[in-house]
Amino acid sequence: MRRIVSILLVVTTLMTFVLLTGCGASNNTAAGDQSTASSTSVAASTSVANASSEPVEIKVFAKLTNGSDKYDTFPVIQQCEKEANVKITWEFVDEQAYDEKKNLMLSSGDLPDLIMMKGLTNADILANVSLFLPLEDYINNSCANIKKMFDEEPLTKTMATAPDGHIYSLPSVMPFRPETYDMAFINKVWLDKLSLPVPSTTEEFYTALKAFKTQDPNGNGKKDEVPFTTVHASFSGLFGLTSLMGSFGVVNNFTDDLVMIKESKVTFIPTMDGFKAGVQYLHKLYAEGLIDQEVFTTTWDKITAMVSDPAGNKVGAGLQWTIGNVTGATAEKDYVVLPPLKGSNGDSYWRSNVTQVKYSQNLATVTKSCKNPEAVMNFLNLIYDEENSLQLFYGPIPTCMEKASDGTYTILPPPEGFTAGAWQWKNAFNANGPVYVGKDIEQKTTPPTDIASKMEAEKTYSQNYVKEIFPPIFWDKATTDELSVVKTDISKYVDDRFASWIVKGGIEDEWDTYLKKLDQMGMSKLMEIYVKGYENSRK
Repeated sequence: MRRIVSILLVVTTLMTFVLLTGCGASNNTAAGDQSTASSTSVAASTSVANASSEPVEIKVFAKLTNGSDKYDTFPVIQQCEKEANVKITWEFVDEQAYDEKKNLMLSSGDLPDLIMMKGLTNADILANVSLFLPLEDYINNSCANIKKMFDEEPLTKTMATAPDGHIYSLPSVMPFRPETYDMAFINKVWLDKLSLPVPSTTEEFYTALKAFKTQDPNGNGKKDEVPFTTVHASFSGLFGLTSLMGSFGVVNNFTDDLVMIKESKVTFIPTMDGFKAGVQYLHKLYAEGLIDQEVFTTTWDKITAMVSDPAGNKVGAGLQWTIGNVTGATAEKDYVVLPPLKGSNGDSYWRSNVTQVKYSQNLATVTKSCKNPEAVMNFLNLIYDEENSLQLFYGPIPTCMEKASDGTYTILPPPEGFTAGAWQWKNAFNANGPVYVGKDIEQKTTPPTDIASKMEAEKTYSQNYVKEIFPPIFWDKATTDELSVVKTDISKYVDDRFASWIVKGGIEDEWDTYLKKLDQMGMSKLMEIYVKGYENSRK
C-alpha cells in the first residue's frame, strides 16, 4: 500500500510540474505595454507559478535579417522570455552565412532547442525529419494562441502539415497584407513637366522612359536620369523585371515553381510565347539605356541614394513593396502608382499570391535535442499572442506603436532618416518571424501610412490578378528529392538565359536551342510532377 501511495504522489507531482511548465494559453497578454500586465492572462499566471523555479535554459539558432537589431533586444521577446520562465542563449547568423551554417548544423546533428526566423525549408525538414519534434499534441493540448491561429486561419494548418501528418514547424499570419508584393511607381513630377500621361500600355511606358532619359526632367543639365530601376534577384524574385511580364501574359506567382495555371492547365512559363515576347521588350528597354544598367547587381540602398541625390532625383520609375520603402518620405510625394500595362496582345496581368504575401512557413522548429519542449512551446505560444505578434511585426509600444485606452492601436511613422520598411526591419521580425495577427486585432489597428497606400494601390492591381494560381504543396520526401535534382538545374538555366537575353539580346536566335536544352534537362518530368500535384490539390 505504501508503495502505491508513493507512486501516486510521484505521478501527482509530475502532473503538477507539467501543468506548471506547459504552454501559457494567453490571448490577452499585453507584453508590449511595459507599465501593465494583464491580470487575466493565463500566461502571466503560469509565469508566477514558475517564478519559484530556476529558468529553463534553451538555445535558439536564428537567421538575423540584414538591418535588424538582435532579437534578444526586443522588449516583447524579453517579456515572453520572463513570462515563460526561460533563459535563452541566442546564436544569430546573418543572411549571407546562414545557409552554410544551417547545413553544417543539420549534417553534424549538433542542434539547438529551437530554430527560428524562416530558417528551414520544407525540403530541409523532410530530409532531416528525425531531427525535429512533432508539435501538434502540444498545440492542441496547451498552446491556445497557436491553436487559435489554426482554427481561424485553416490554411495555416494545411501549410504547416507535412505529408506524414505531423506539424514540425510553425507558420505565420501577417497583418494588412494585399495579394501582391509588387507595386510599380512612376515620377509624376517628371511626367507633368514633360506633358506626359501616366502610362497605361507598354508603348506609352516606353515613350515615357525615353523622355526621362533624353529631356532632362530633373533639370540639372546632366544626362544622369535612370528611367527605370529595381533590384533583380531571379526570374522568380520579388520586385524584379519579371513584374512587367504580365503585359505579355506571363505571371509568376513569387515562387520558384516557374508554372502558371492557364485555362485550367499547368503551363511552364519559360517556354511560353509570352515569356519570349516579354524578354524581347525588356531587352529593348535595356539596350536603349531605359533600364538601370546595373539592375542585376544594384541594391536598394543605391536606389534610395539616387532618389535623394542632392544634385537631383535620378529615378523615373521602379518597383517595390511600397513607394516610400525605396523613396523615403520626402520624395514619396513625387511618385504615383503605375497601373498594370496593357501589352500588344491586350494582356495586362499582375502577379499575385495571397499564400505567399499574407502567410509564411517554417518560422519556428523545435528539435529532438530539446529536453524541455513544454517550456519552448510556452515561449512560442506567448509570441503568438496577438498583441505580442503585432509588436513583433511592426515594433514595440511605445517606440513604434501606440495603444489607446480603448484598446486600439496606431502604427507610428518612422523617425527622420529611416524609410518605413527600414524602421520596421530594425525593430521587429517583420515578415520573417513567427506571428499571428488575426482579423479582430487588425480591425482595431490603424496601419502605417505606407501600408494604407499599399492597400489602396491594390485596388489598381486586383482586377488584373489571374483567377487561379498554382497552390502551395508540401511535397513528400521522394517528390522533394526528385524536384531538387530537376528543378534546381532548370531554374538556374532559366535565370541565366533570362538575364543574358535582357542584357545582350539573342533570344530569337537561341530560342529553339533553349527549348531543346530544357527537354534534355528533364522539363517533361518536372511538368509531370507539377500536373500530378495540381490535380491532387483539387481533389
